[in-house]
Amino acid sequence: MSIEFRFANDRDLDTIVEIESSSMSCPWSRDSYKEAMDSDHAFIMVATESDSCVGFAVFYLTVPESELPDIVVAESHRGKGIGKALLDASLRELTSRGVDTVFLEVRVSNERAKALICRDIKTGNNGDAFTSCEDCVRIAAEIVEEELGL
Repeated sequence: MSIEFRFANDRDLDTIVEIESSSMSCPWSRDSYKEAMDSDHAFIMVATESDSCVGFAVFYLTVPESELPDIVVAESHRGKGIGKALLDASLRELTSRGVDTVFLEVRVSNERAKALICRDIKTGNNGDAFTSCEDCVRIAAEIVEEELGL
């Protein structure tokens, strides 16, 4: 298995929507992903295997901060370290753009995501909780460049 990382393009859109729909109780719309892909203030990083998308992360930027509203790995590829590698690749890209803090919402029930984030990034929960389809915890995460090998 060789995983590579790149920015999403229009060919990835159907797979991104499919991964999201099969993973989330309240999935984003196709239009939401297209809007992020076309924005000058956002990007979607994809993890690929044989140039097929197996995971993705969405970022909105307001330098020196960024928001990570969505990161998902296809169920068939979970538990292989792809989420961590995708997050690391994305954080390197954010750092190169002058970002030093990432805000993210983690669904309360998503233990795997909370463990990844709390293990690999210096975090501080600001105490806010949001209700959409499921309660979320909003976290401010400082990018620690040494941990990314920068």
